[in-house]
Amino acid sequence: MPGIRLRTDLLLAIGSTVLMLTFAELVTRALGFPRADRHGSEAEAGLRDLGGPLERDSDLMWRFRSHVDTVQALPGSGVHWRIRTDAAGLPGEDRPSERGRPLVVCAGDSVTAGYGVGDRWSYPALLEGAMRGRGLVDARVINAGVYGYSSE
Repeated sequence: MPGIRLRTDLLLAIGSTVLMLTFAELVTRALGFPRADRHGSEAEAGLRDLGGPLERDSDLMWRFRSHVDTVQALPGSGVHWRIRTDAAGLPGEDRPSERGRPLVVCAGDSVTAGYGVGDRWSYPALLEGAMRGRGLVDARVINAGVYGYSSE
């Protein structure tokens, strides 16, 4: 029966992969390789590399500082972009709060924040422009992206 054979092959492949990864983990621990800690030295090194727009946060690891206005560069590429944050530390300029306006919050990582393009060309800024272009002139899009956040 082809279905049973396929399931057997799949289970063998998964089992082999798990055993191989377990063996690799045991070998690296036995040889004394340092563990990669998401909240440890690698995250702190990334925080230092950004050189200013971020600050430590006990709940979130780090966040943007408020009222940042600086230029960031992608090392070795010649690409530069402007980083600006508002009073709340969100990418973009300060804007007055108005109740009753349509609101979209874009939460995410450096792609959301505008890494490599700046806050004016981030997808939340482009989304707000597209919404206004389609008649939603009162719509507000909040960019809540922060460099270094990911789903891992």
